[in-house]
Amino acid sequence: MRSCTQHRGFTLLELLITIAVAAIALSIAVPSFQDLINDNRVATAGNDLLADVLLARSEAVKREARVVLCKSQDLSRCTTSGGWEQGWIVFLDPNNNAQVDTGEPIFSVHEALQGVTITGNRPVADYISYVSTGRSRKIDGSLQNGTLTITAADKTHQLIISSTGRPRIQS
Repeated sequence: MRSCTQHRGFTLLELLITIAVAAIALSIAVPSFQDLINDNRVATAGNDLLADVLLARSEAVKREARVVLCKSQDLSRCTTSGGWEQGWIVFLDPNNNAQVDTGEPIFSVHEALQGVTITGNRPVADYISYVSTGRSRKIDGSLQNGTLTITAADKTHQLIISSTGRPRIQS
């Protein structure tokens, strides 16, 4: 009787070729995945910010009082330093000072975002404020239309607030 022993498996050469092909495929795919990740970060940040801007606008109309969305480092007070990516809060501001005071209800809190930067041009650099008509107004009563730019690597979206207070996202 003859014994047939077959060895199954990969030779060292076959394994090296497989690893080389996998490395080439990954080097092509990884930049595409990074673009996808950055695009998703920008889109998510923009949608989160848009949702809270719309919340501020609708609460101002519903409550017939000023509602403010401001950037916040500690998620309990407004700040004028840093960017919007550090987090923000939405609150009722009946005394029109664009600051959270004792007894003023906070409607929404958004924690810091990783991997993105959000900067506002001068009118919306620190806060966005809506009055009872649904229009955006600074605390001095002047128009508050502006643009928040959301960036991750080379991906950019903009949240644009029109002179009527209507927000929209633009790629």
